[in-house]
Amino acid sequence: MHVDDVSGSDPALKNTLTHLNTLLQPLPSKEDYTFHCSLTRLMPNIKLLPAALVIGMLQRFKTRYPIFLSSYAVNDLKLVESLCQSIYFPIKSISIGQIASMHGIFYCLLKEYEAMKDPLCQQFDFPAQIAQCEKNFIMGLETYEIMSVPSFDNILGLTMGAIKAQGEAKPFLYSSLISTAATHCQTLGYHRDMTYQNLPAEKAENMRRLFWAVYVFDKNTSLLLGKASQIQDCEIDTRYPLVPLDPSLRPWDESFILGIKLANLQGRIYGDLYSAGAALKSSYDRADAINHLVASMEQWRVDLESIDSTGVNNQQVFTLSRGNWDIMYYSTLTSIFRAASPQGTGSEINADCFKAARLGLKSHLSCFPQYQEAKLLSESDYVNWYALPHRHPWILIINLHLTNSRSVLLFSSFTPFIVTFLHAVASKSPDDIQILEDVVDTLKGVQEASRASRRLYKLCSTFAYLAKVLSQMSGSFVGIYNPRQDSLQLANGSSQPVFQPDLFQNALDVDFTDYLSPMGVSAVLDGWAERQPLSMNVFDFNSMSE
Repeated sequence: MHVDDVSGSDPALKNTLTHLNTLLQPLPSKEDYTFHCSLTRLMPNIKLLPAALVIGMLQRFKTRYPIFLSSYAVNDLKLVESLCQSIYFPIKSISIGQIASMHGIFYCLLKEYEAMKDPLCQQFDFPAQIAQCEKNFIMGLETYEIMSVPSFDNILGLTMGAIKAQGEAKPFLYSSLISTAATHCQTLGYHRDMTYQNLPAEKAENMRRLFWAVYVFDKNTSLLLGKASQIQDCEIDTRYPLVPLDPSLRPWDESFILGIKLANLQGRIYGDLYSAGAALKSSYDRADAINHLVASMEQWRVDLESIDSTGVNNQQVFTLSRGNWDIMYYSTLTSIFRAASPQGTGSEINADCFKAARLGLKSHLSCFPQYQEAKLLSESDYVNWYALPHRHPWILIINLHLTNSRSVLLFSSFTPFIVTFLHAVASKSPDDIQILEDVVDTLKGVQEASRASRRLYKLCSTFAYLAKVLSQMSGSFVGIYNPRQDSLQLANGSSQPVFQPDLFQNALDVDFTDYLSPMGVSAVLDGWAERQPLSMNVFDFNSMSE
């Protein structure tokens, strides 16, 4: 009820009610998120990019729509222009969030322009500008304020930071940044429709789009880490971002909506099949949940293939990105089928799981250069290929296109690789072994890109080598294989480890024990068999020695 409806023409009553209304709805202040005796906030000592470069890039937006801004966290050119204006032509104090957001966006844009050999590269020293932009970005991120104070700019900066952490294969940093961004979104009410009711349309749409991008990251992190997502679907009543009528933009945003729906399915997979509560379900309820999830995935695939990309901007990139959706689809299906048997009763891998895993790895391979041609590239050319924006990893749930493909297994479920390894050893399949070796070859060229990338390469190399050696030895090493049903029973539910270290002692030679010891192989496989999250722990624990 409005104040005027109650106070009528009585000025005193009206003033009293207005004052009371103000007290009941106080505006948040930065002081609400800091300690009273905290140190004075210091603005990072940054060196801005040349104004001519920033203006030149903004002008280029009008002639070539950036691939990065065809993404989902940010797609509003006016928003980018406004951020630049607030920093280069300030009319009020500049916030840490604005600094982090602008430099995070331009860090991605500069790398895109460099990869595409844009004419601007001839006018400016792009490597030096990228390095300076990255330095400014990191200084903005590594402040107390951006982590503690909820604001649109801070959420955007954190999201850009998560994208950078993903590209550098730093999953725990990625998870931490997204967790903070999700908290900020919830604090500001971005998940509730009422938050947007009195806001200008463009501002509301940018906020809503940013929220859904964080939602997608959060759900993916949940499935990888094996914990409930921070943003619960039962608390959300805001609508999806608007899909424009413009045919050059519409396919990108239709893909975004499907990315959100896939993230929702990933949340359901964890809740229905992998959570502590799911472990108590009966076999009937588990099978029913799997059937519903598989049906939802199949419908999702139909919806994806029905997107009409006629007239879309960056047509070639959009077409190439479809392969990454295949990786997501099959990897997610593998995770669903993997949960067919209840936890603690022994793990059985069925034919559907094996098939989905194999297709997932084949989709991974198809997202690289034509495989035989790739083998002829020099290492520097190979790394440059991976840096191209259309070779984004399978976290392309939000299709940001600028992250290295070295993350393709690290930030997806590692399940398809392990499942194919187990099938290769159990069935002694040369085709499976070849697929594993091909995947290892795709990771070799970028193993030095980061600590986690190196671990990923070493781990995959070890398992591919093991698969080849064990398949040539007589006997069963990974359980009881049924060739007629193409299924593998891993254990009988006993308390003993599924994979004893001595099984792998004779198979690993000296070179590969430097990568992963027999005990390490056993630990990885046992953790996987017990449905413990694998990829994050294996690739980013500081406790693991190099």
